[in-house]
This record gives sequence, C-alpha cells and structure tokens, in this order.
Amino acid sequence: MKKQGTSTYNVLVLTLFLLLAAGGGFLSASKALSASLGENISAPTFDSAAASERSNTAAAEQVPSTEEQVVKQTYIVEARQTLWEIAQEKGVTVQTLMKVNGLSSSLIIEGQELVIQ
Repeated sequence: MKKQGTSTYNVLVLTLFLLLAAGGGFLSASKALSASLGENISAPTFDSAAASERSNTAAAEQVPSTEEQVVKQTYIVEARQTLWEIAQEKGVTVQTLMKVNGLSSSLIIEGQELVIQ
C-alpha cells in the first residue's frame, strides 16, 4: 500500500515539475496539482466591460482638464534688451526667467523667445 502512495506522490511531483518547466507559472501548476487531487477548479473569467471602464477611468485621470492647463506667456526679445529689463517689465526675477527658460547665463539675443511665468 505504501508503494502506491509513493508512486502517486512521484507522479504529482513530476507533473508539477513539468508544468513549471514549461513556463506555466505557479498558478497553472497549483491548479493542475489541485485538479489531480480531485478538487473542482473553474476557469478564470475576464470581464471586458470592467477592464474597459478601468482603462477609460485611468486615461481620464491622466489628461488635465481645461481649467488645470496652464497658459504660458511668451515674450520675444527685442534689440539691445537685457534679461534684467525684461524681468523688471514682466514683474519676475532674473533667476525665474533663467530657470523657466533653461538658461545657464543671462545672455539673450534679439528674436529669442522667452517663457514668462
């Protein structure tokens, strides 16, 4: 009697090993093992309507509403203007203009477009 139990155990272990080696993953292997032991297993279901709703909700959360969108004011540098003059005229600091526009120095040229925050 003990030999038959050992044989069943070996078959189950071998089945489990083959399922894992085939890339079925832990869940598939555990379902197969449970099924071989006589447990009732139902196939997983997929609710496409719920998945679509979750997808649409996630997409809606990522898009900012019109109220949240920030309108950036731009300014075109005129001849002989300095960054300091533009900052004074627009009511911002030179450092803010440099940071917003990614400038490493205060040197600007005629026709350059600056973002004013």
